[in-house]
This record gives sequence, structure tokens and C-alpha cells, in this order.
Amino acid sequence: MKNWLARLLADRRGVAVPLFIGLISSIAWAVPAHAQRSERQIVTIYGELGSKRVSLGSGFVVAGGVVATAYHVVEGATTIEIAVPGTVPLIRAAAIRAIAPRQDLALLTVPALRSVVPLQLRLTLPTIDTGLKMVGAAAGIAGSTYRASLAHAKPIPLTSFADGQGRPFYPNMGDIQVLHIGGIIYNGLSGGALLDADGAALGLICGSLNIGGAAGWAIPSAAIRRLLAQPDLARPIAGFAWPRGLRSGAARSLAYVRTLDPGVAATVDDFTALANRLAEVNRQVGLKMFWATSSLSSFSSAVSAHRSSARILANGPIPWPVERLNDSLADRDPQTLRDVRVLLVERFSLDRRLRAAVARLDQAAANPALDETSAARIRQTAEQIKRSQPDIATTTFEVLKGIDRSQMLQSLDTLAAHLGGPFQDSGAALVYARRADRLRDQLEQYGLVNDWFFHEQAYYSEAAAFIRRYRGVVVFVPER
Repeated sequence: MKNWLARLLADRRGVAVPLFIGLISSIAWAVPAHAQRSERQIVTIYGELGSKRVSLGSGFVVAGGVVATAYHVVEGATTIEIAVPGTVPLIRAAAIRAIAPRQDLALLTVPALRSVVPLQLRLTLPTIDTGLKMVGAAAGIAGSTYRASLAHAKPIPLTSFADGQGRPFYPNMGDIQVLHIGGIIYNGLSGGALLDADGAALGLICGSLNIGGAAGWAIPSAAIRRLLAQPDLARPIAGFAWPRGLRSGAARSLAYVRTLDPGVAATVDDFTALANRLAEVNRQVGLKMFWATSSLSSFSSAVSAHRSSARILANGPIPWPVERLNDSLADRDPQTLRDVRVLLVERFSLDRRLRAAVARLDQAAANPALDETSAARIRQTAEQIKRSQPDIATTTFEVLKGIDRSQMLQSLDTLAAHLGGPFQDSGAALVYARRADRLRDQLEQYGLVNDWFFHEQAYYSEAAAFIRRYRGVVVFVPER
């Protein structure tokens, strides 16, 4: 058996090099999962390592509020964040409950997931020809699912993994038993679930070797059960750490570590909150516009009435002083115009930031951790979002309606300052009345854009879902 395994693991030069998930840089052969499970059971884990470095991995719920993952995903992390499919925002209330470094296992306490039904931990293994699924966050893409099978019908010692000369890659791992997986394991799947056809977890995915990823291993579910039965950690403990220092020919880190892209993260991380805020601002704009346009119409009418009266009496014995106009305008409150200006400024800012984030989605496909199949899927998804709302994707409401944003804001400022007068003469009042008419015409268009606002919200909601799914690709980049 050892000679067979050595031949299996030998590359074209006769030497296989150990590799953790982070070194497999291509993604392919994704297939839809058919196992019946909740999408919230399998999560993405971000371990903050400092200096804007993040270790990306996977995990799955194994008990009420308890998530299992690979120890090397959270080793050295100062804080842990968890992304749950369909949930916003990230879960930051997570702590390490128990660890088994020799087995590359860790349990996290996540109170926010107490209501999630755990995955069943199955101890009985299927035959080697049974189709299985590996589910996790390959390259940071949540819910990635891949075909797999067992290379052996029972666990084997980790020391069985050896080079072409039969020398174990991990000679000091003692009696650690693992499931030998036949199938490609990709970066980011560390901590993910190896599932059978019923959706039960046979084990936790840990690592692979750099022979095209065709051989890897998972920790059996029995080890997870044993760790669940142990008392919680009172404090971090020192001791054996999962082996570090192993290098590939490219001398890269074994962990799947990414670096935060601050230019993207600043825009993208709060995308959903920004989209929701834009929807609320649009709603308030619609409510305020009626009162703002009514106020401007009333102002113009007062000026027109004054000038008509002045013309009628121009040749009469009693002059029609401008003070009469100022008196009629004295009780007018310009606050509605000020409120509208504040809302429009916020609307323009939110729209600009959201559009900048959407523009970065295409760049996600250039992430070198992706192969062409996955990159094409990301490009296709981004294009579908744009095609779903072509007007929203290609222009703004103001451009479509020929509204000069800067000029409109300036008019709001000016009219808010002069809505209540006083004016030195009726000619000056007429200048502002004409400006009020033009501004009213522009603002009235916002009162008729409920349909636009609806489609705008739908567009950004789709983009938000895209970012949640591909956050590990959009927000984080490979280390230089």
C-alpha cells in the first residue's frame, strides 16, 4: 500500500511537496449541491492577523452556537469575523471554545448562530466509489461546492502521506487519523464540510498536496465529537502548534492569507448599509418634494400677484410699495428647502459611492486565486446585475432628466435664504421668482420617480448580494 501511495503522490519529478489549502490557486469543477441543508450551516471565517492581513477559511455549525473549523484558519488571529450566507452584517461576536492543534481542529462559540440547526456528524463512512461533496468558501467565494470521494474506506494515519521515496511528510504526527480524499481541494476550503448524499458531515476539510490537488485529507467527524465533549478553554494554552515552515517551490505561506484592499473595503464593506440608507433617503425625498414645490409655487404666486397689482395701480394715486410683498412673505419658513438640500446631498453622495463599488465588481474576476471558470462566473454575474437594470447601471436619474446637480443645490441655497424676503424692489423679487419656477420644475420630477427609486433599490440589492457572496474575492487580494 505504501508503494502505491508513494506513486500516487509523486509528481513528474518524483517528489510531491506538502501543501495546505492556500497554495492551490485555481478553482474549477464547481457543481451544485443536492444535499438537503440550510445555507446558514456552512460559513466563511476571516481571522484578523494584523497589518491588514486576513486568514480566510470555512467552518460549519456542529452544535447550538458552535462552529467547527481548521485550527490553522484561526491560529494567530487577534479577532475572528464570520460571514453567514443571507445574513448581514458580519458576525464579530465569536470566540475560540476549544482547540486540538495536532488534529488541526478548532471550535468557535458563536452566539448569533444558536438558532441554526447543526449539521449531523456521521461516523459511518461510505464506500470509496460513493459521490461526496466538499462545501466551503473556496477563494473566499461562499457556498462553493465540489465533487469528492474517499480514497480509502476507513481513516488512515496522517503519516501515510509520503514522498516518492516513502518518507512521510508529517513524521511526528503520531496516531492522527484522517480521511484520505480523492478530489481537488481548493484554497479557502480549510474548515469546510465533507458531506455525504444526505448532507451529513463525514469530516472537516484540512489540507492537500501539490500534485494538482488530487489528494488531500479531512479530520473525521469522530474527532469533532470528542472535542465537543471537552470543557471549554478557560484561557489560551501554549503547546503544540500545527506545523509551520513548510514551503512550496514558490516559498509562499502555507495558510490562505489575503491582504485587505483598503480602497475597495472602504466602499464595499458597508455596501448593504449604504444601499439601505439610499432607499430611505429616496423615500424621504419623495415625501419632502411636495412641500418644497408647494412652497416655491406659493412664493412665485405671491411675487406675480404683487407685480400684477403694481401694474394696475402704476398710474393711480396710491403707489404699491414692495413692503407689501415683504409683509406677505415674512411668515414663510425656508426649512423645507434646507431639508431637501440635505437629503439630495446625501443621495448624491450615496449614489456615487455605491456606483464606485459596483464598478469594482468587474475587477474581482482578475483575482489570481481564481481560474478562468470561476472568473468567468463572476464576470457573468456582474454583467447580469447590470443587465437587470440597464438604465440604473449606465446613468443617474439627474443625467437622464438633464438636472445639473450643482446648480440645483446652489438654487436651493439661494432660495432658502430669500424665500422670506425682504426685497428692495419688485424687480429683484421677480429674479428669484423665475429661479423658483425653474427649481420647482426640477424638484417636481423627483415626485414622479417612485418607479426609478424602486429599480435603483433592486439594482443595489442585487449588487449587495454579489458582494456578500464574493467578499473574499472583492475585498481581499493576494499578498505581494
